[in-house]
Amino acid sequence: MSASDTQSARLALRLLGPFRLSMGEERPDQSFGPKVQVLLAYLATRRGVPQHRDRVATLFWADRGQEQARHSLRQALLTLRRGLAAAGADPVVTDAGFVALDPAAVTTDLESFEALAARDDLDSLRQAEALWAGDFLEGLAVSSELLVEWLERERERLRSLACDLRLRLARALAEAGETGEAIAAARRALAIDPALEEGHQLLMQLLPSAGHRTAALRQYQICAAALVRELGAKPSAETERIAAALRSEHAPAARPVGSPQPGRRAAHSAPRHRRAAWLFAGGVAALLLVLAILLAPTRTAERVPTPPAASGESQR
Repeated sequence: MSASDTQSARLALRLLGPFRLSMGEERPDQSFGPKVQVLLAYLATRRGVPQHRDRVATLFWADRGQEQARHSLRQALLTLRRGLAAAGADPVVTDAGFVALDPAAVTTDLESFEALAARDDLDSLRQAEALWAGDFLEGLAVSSELLVEWLERERERLRSLACDLRLRLARALAEAGETGEAIAAARRALAIDPALEEGHQLLMQLLPSAGHRTAALRQYQICAAALVRELGAKPSAETERIAAALRSEHAPAARPVGSPQPGRRAAHSAPRHRRAAWLFAGGVAALLLVLAILLAPTRTAERVPTPPAASGESQR
């Protein structure tokens, strides 16, 4: 790399996901130990803001005495400078009491991620999500208790930011009519935080419009289980309202007045062969009744008697 290239190139740090650094086409020494990598990341998150050496030494080597912790910091900074020097990079700025990274010499994916995530337009949200490659310094483990606490706080903060980003992206995609992508983004938010109730609510609202109403009802069950498992809580009133609306849309239509009760089949709804049997039986019975009437003998016992003749007529 030429001198002019060295001056124009900036050290690029990837802090989201596994640690990685590069400088233009050069790949500086990647063999730093975990603590040196975390030290570089720590200074990068405070780019341009000088950090007191004693504070940094205590944070990284709290299990050692003050003097030994300062010595360990000096050694770590020396290792860092030597590793970056091969690529012509020297972003570390020190004086008697402070240490910092030159903001003009270093860029980080974290800085770009946070800047893009602070915007509301769809393109920025998409770009921000593309930068999320995983947890902050994923896979790095250190032994210092104070440093572990700092790492966990940063990881939790950035997870929350990434989760919120994906939820906002899902809503923006839904507003743009990109339902399929919105559903996928909401599910990616839930991959970070399974108990994100707003993510479940959004899926319950989006899935029916994509033709997946049953999946929307199933999402309510997934939500309820996640809330109990992660938080020991129940779904909110809003989640219950969305679920109730989904169930009502699944309910059967109201039964018309006079229609048969459920479980009772009207004669006209019986199988065809049964209706034919009923009609045949009814016809035979009617025929027998007619024959019985026609063939019955005349009842003479009920004839009306002839009245007696008048007395004058009998003497003639």
